[in-house]
Amino acid sequence: MVLEPPTDQNRAPEEIQSIDELLKEGWERVEAMAITKGAFGPLIPPAEAYFKRAVQLGISDPVKEHRAQYGLGTLLAAKWQKEAAIPHLQRAVQLQPHNYRSRLVLGKLYEDMGNHAHASSEFLAAARIANPVFCLYRALINYCKA
Repeated sequence: MVLEPPTDQNRAPEEIQSIDELLKEGWERVEAMAITKGAFGPLIPPAEAYFKRAVQLGISDPVKEHRAQYGLGTLLAAKWQKEAAIPHLQRAVQLQPHNYRSRLVLGKLYEDMGNHAHASSEFLAAARIANPVFCLYRALINYCKA
């Protein structure tokens, strides 16, 4: 299997005006980084830049905005920029309150930052949506710490 870098590797996010194209490029880079564990290194402009550009342009479709906010928040959290990640993940939850993945990532951020009451709330919400055993366990741990 030969791995190829994302299609428009030389196209800067600032050059792209289409929300769909920005989201596509951002998620392709996330997938490439996950598959290769960053092997494309500097050939791949940070996926974060594509999501930031999409958010800056303003997105009228709530599903697409969720994808951009979730992608940006998750990447910021992975870079240990937790304070910067929270507003994006909060917006993702606001846009799609029934998306358990957004709630799990937000709950984990709250947990890491010692905000156990908010963490418990997000884990409980995620448990109601999709993954009861894991989420209830995390909610109980954070409830006891709060």
